[in-house]
Amino acid sequence: MISEKGIWKNQEFTSYLIETTSYKNFSPIKQVAAICFNEAGKILLIKDPQHNYWGIPGGTPKKGETFEETLIREVHEEASCVVKPLFLLGVIKVLFPGNDNKDEGEVFYQLRYVAKIKKINKQTMDPARRRKLERIFVDPQEFFNYITWTKRINQVILERAQHLFN
Repeated sequence: MISEKGIWKNQEFTSYLIETTSYKNFSPIKQVAAICFNEAGKILLIKDPQHNYWGIPGGTPKKGETFEETLIREVHEEASCVVKPLFLLGVIKVLFPGNDNKDEGEVFYQLRYVAKIKKINKQTMDPARRRKLERIFVDPQEFFNYITWTKRINQVILERAQHLFN
């Protein structure tokens, strides 16, 4: 198990990557996200123009929605892309003492998938943020020029994603 400390909104948290192909024993799952590859093997990244960081698309599951449905919906809403989830890459356990997001709590889980982009549509407004997000496609070797958080965990996730995509 890989662990890594990080800072979010000036608060320290610790993430633990659990390499598994099942999320059945983990609760509560508060986020689902994916490394999404286009046909050229480039990775989809998104950025909210009001923030200063890039990320992979994903979000919070809605009540009654499967995690795969969450992923499909979030990638469509944030990046205007249609994806097919291929494989669960792992589960991230987050310990976040003092988390000000009471919906998440201090201990929660996140799922990481790899997905294939089936269609890229014209960029539209993200309904949750009420604005368009920036969308780019980067070569896997450029991934860490954009993704600067939890690098050790993301390195393992990226390697697993590339192995499954190729």
